[in-house]
This record gives sequence, C-alpha cells and structure tokens, in this order.
Amino acid sequence: MTDRFLVPAYGPDEKALGIALQSLGILGNKYNSDIALVVPALKHADGTILKRLIPEQQLKELSKGKTLLFGEDNIPLSMVSPLTLNKTRAQVILGVFASKKMINKIESKADLKAIIILPWAGEADIKEWKDTYSPTILESNEKT
Repeated sequence: MTDRFLVPAYGPDEKALGIALQSLGILGNKYNSDIALVVPALKHADGTILKRLIPEQQLKELSKGKTLLFGEDNIPLSMVSPLTLNKTRAQVILGVFASKKMINKIESKADLKAIIILPWAGEADIKEWKDTYSPTILESNEKT
C-alpha cells in the first residue's frame, strides 16, 4: 500500500516546497526508508527554487548522483530524474514540479511506501492522479 500526498503549488512556491521537503523527511523516518527527489532534469536543478531551501553545494552534489544525509534523522537523500528513477532504492519519493508524465513514471515504480507530489502548473497535470488516488493534502495553515 502506497500513501499519497499532494502539496498544492502553482509555480515556484517556496512555502509549498518547504512543506514538501519537511514531509519527505517525516515519511522517510516513518517508513525507515531512503528518500528521493524526482526533478524534471538533474542538470537544471541548481537553477530552480530548490536552491532556496537546499544549500547550493549540496544541490550540486545531489544533481551529480551523490546521496546526502537529510534532516535531524540523517536520512539518505538522493535526487533523480524520471529517466533515472528506477536506479534509486528510495521508497519515499517527492515529485518536484511534477507533470502528468512524471507522476505516471513515479506511479509505475514498484515498492513505494509514500509519494508526495508538488505540481508546477496547477490542477491540469494532477487532476487524473488526484481523482484516482484522493491524496492527503498537505498545506500550511499559516496566513501570508
């Protein structure tokens, strides 16, 4: 059984990304699993909003295929693209800037314990997935 979560976002939303990353760490700890970020393209990751929440040097290392320790619990974190997704042993995945194609690729990976989706283009790319799986919505209660 795979738990599914959605962090609503429309474009580069730093608060939503923060919620998604925090949730990734919590779920990795809960399932005693490595965690992975799935990004559209590894070579462009350091030019995205990710650099606001992940130190630049760590982001560069992740984009080169290195595994780093994440959070207070030192959970192994890797970063992959949809093309290299099957190379990760992580069972907790965060699809960053997830498109319909990326979501379908993530869903096709066997043995996942949890999936977090952080969309880019709003409702269009996630509608079918959302209707099919009714993911738990993760969002901040804070007013900005």
